[in-house]
Amino acid sequence: MTVHQAIETALELRLNNKPISWVKLADEAGIHPEKLRGRVRRRLERKKDHVELKKLARKAPTPRVRQKPYKGNPNNVLVIGDLHEPFSLKGYLEFCREQQEKWDCGTVVQIGDLIDGHAWSRFDSDPDGLSVGDELEECIARLKRLWKLFPEGYCTLGNHDTRIMSRAFSSGLSKRFLKEYSEIIEAPKEWQFALEFNIGGNVYTHGTGTSGQYAAFNRAKDSRRNTIMGHVHTSSFVRHASNGISDLWAMQVGCGVDDNTYAFEYGKALPNRSVINCGVVLNHNTPILIPYV
Repeated sequence: MTVHQAIETALELRLNNKPISWVKLADEAGIHPEKLRGRVRRRLERKKDHVELKKLARKAPTPRVRQKPYKGNPNNVLVIGDLHEPFSLKGYLEFCREQQEKWDCGTVVQIGDLIDGHAWSRFDSDPDGLSVGDELEECIARLKRLWKLFPEGYCTLGNHDTRIMSRAFSSGLSKRFLKEYSEIIEAPKEWQFALEFNIGGNVYTHGTGTSGQYAAFNRAKDSRRNTIMGHVHTSSFVRHASNGISDLWAMQVGCGVDDNTYAFEYGKALPNRSVINCGVVLNHNTPILIPYV
């Protein structure tokens, strides 16, 4: 018996509430019993994530309040953090919609990594996770909530968003074989997609290629332009600087992801967790971060 067969046998017994002889099963597979237990436990956790994700895809998260689209002051910008659909945090979009009305934001920017692309990543994907087709289908289903709450807006393309194009490129496919990103995710025509946007003199970009605790501020210093970005889930801040001639600021928005889903399994052993918040920029010159509660 191989280790894989031993894990599958233990999983089947556990899921059917039948007793497991760990020592006997481990001996047949040539593995230590505790190591076998650990691998089965991790597989069970991933299966639980997978089943829960399927349920969420079939039934959209119930909002705390059934908000309608809001038209506010176009000079006030709501910044929605990385979503990584279909692995976003339940209730996060409703929280963002509440902040839109509270701060009278008439412009909406989703700061990138709208979808995750775990199944088609160049890195190893979870063998017990969703297939490519299933993950894309669930992304489309869950994004309908975003389009409903925010009928128009801007989305900066993040490194996870461009995974589709990267995989096509590495496979030798011409761009002529591909749909536009907005078509793939079935976005409404009122949403615009680009690597960055200049809105009110400020740069909104995902931040691909920039990392570290003060990534957004370092990017702002390099470009000498006020910068709003996401990308770095575990760091969020607003930082100002002045040289006596001009002022400069940067806002690094957190995200709206659920760290407990299998797509973020890699981060469970790390000390830092994702910062859940959204941002607003009032009158194009006052950046504010609002923590998710």
